Amino acid sequence: MRIEFTACAAMWVFCALGCSSRTPLEEGVRGKLGDEGVSNLQCYVSSDIVLRRVMRSEEGGITAGHSLRVDKGKKIEEVVIAADTPGVIIKSEPNKFYVSFEAPISGKEVFILFQVGLDGRYYMYPTKMDGENMIVDYGEKLYVATPGSRISHLEIDKDTISKTKWDTRQVPGRKLSDSPQR
Repeated sequence: MRIEFTACAAMWVFCALGCSSRTPLEEGVRGKLGDEGVSNLQCYVSSDIVLRRVMRSEEGGITAGHSLRVDKGKKIEEVVIAADTPGVIIKSEPNKFYVSFEAPISGKEVFILFQVGLDGRYYMYPTKMDGENMIVDYGEKLYVATPGSRISHLEIDKDTISKTKWDTRQVPGRKLSDSPQR
């Protein structure tokens, strides 16, 4: 009996703990919880977001042959928000969330705009398009998002809890002497 009780107790604890996984943040969740409720959920980015901007630089000097030297090059600034990076919703508008993945910079919030797609998920949304390039405003600077970044959407934790109610009774057994005579 002790083994049965221990096994039942262990099974109940396992079922009560449930499973935790990530699920896309969808318009239906927003409809059920409202903007305030959704703002209290921890958000995560589904896949890497890589933003790049090219800054040109020219440095001058005088060569050993006493001629003017101009070095033309470029400097690339890159911002990477890796998959599963946690973020918080700092502002919401109809069909849109502004999500910050880092602390304010110089007192200003930096964020990525996510907008609801045709499938109800919230995808990274560009500030504008330049041909095939998705231009994203991040920290008041314009970046080009890499093609792989375009599929990034918001996810939230989802806990699934299974509750099982056990109704157990132990039967006393039956002896021939307890049976009515035939």
